[in-house]
Amino acid sequence: MQVGNYTHPLFSDLAVAQASGMPTLPLPGQALLLLAGGAAENSGAIDDAIALVGLSETTFFKPAFAGDFITLELTELDRTPTSKGDKAVANFEWKISNQAGEILATTTAKMLMRN
Repeated sequence: MQVGNYTHPLFSDLAVAQASGMPTLPLPGQALLLLAGGAAENSGAIDDAIALVGLSETTFFKPAFAGDFITLELTELDRTPTSKGDKAVANFEWKISNQAGEILATTTAKMLMRN
């Protein structure tokens, strides 16, 4: 994780990771969310997005590791038009899973969208 400059030993020292019960160095949670954001952009579901407003209710259940195949299940929860009506704020549920189908993390992404 030198590219992201993660200096916490859990992400940079194999002995520390293994002493914490990890088989190898885990991917930092922020990096997992970044990968999920890329998957969201490539899904076509948010092609009318203007900006990510925020993430909320983020929970990490299991770690991801180098070599994992990460998938994103993206569900639009709601969409509220802005006062001018030309834009909307939409909330999307993200479920991030690995190749075994195990849910690694969930979050709610609030997006500003073209209406």
